Amino acid sequence: MKVTFEASIPMIQSAFNVGGDGSARLKLDIPASELAAVVNMMGFARERSVSVTVDTGEDEQSE
Repeated sequence: MKVTFEASIPMIQSAFNVGGDGSARLKLDIPASELAAVVNMMGFARERSVSVTVDTGEDEQSE
């Protein structure tokens, strides 16, 4: 199953957290227009890990 939605990383210090065991947590701000995708993801994300791809929508050459 594939779920795609737009999100941004909030400009808060706690957006990225690293735990004592070396694992990390990332928080995302997801607009209300993407709620259906979020609900869809919540249904299966608890049962398995997911693969995450980040795409800024910009060409690498323009950076």
